[in-house]
Amino acid sequence: MDGERPPLGIDFPRLGQGGLSAPKRAYIISVFIALQVLVTSGGGLSIHSLYRNNALVTTAWHGDDLVTLPIAVPLLATAWTLAGRGAPRAQLAWLEM
Repeated sequence: MDGERPPLGIDFPRLGQGGLSAPKRAYIISVFIALQVLVTSGGGLSIHSLYRNNALVTTAWHGDDLVTLPIAVPLLATAWTLAGRGAPRAQLAWLEM
């Protein structure tokens, strides 16, 4: 693609040509996902009129929020922290999260 205009006029850096490395990008994406999950699960638990559906579905969504907030978010944060230190099991757990 030397000399050609990139598609849509967007010139993304190629791997190895500067920019962020793949692990750094994955770390940043994981942080954004954790923040989004914190906001959505926290909102689901604190705003009682957020879920407008029948009782079965509403109860299931509250249950998801109740598990996600205290269990999934800390597991994700622990996995990405330990994966950053090079722990192979943590890298596997991070990928699975």
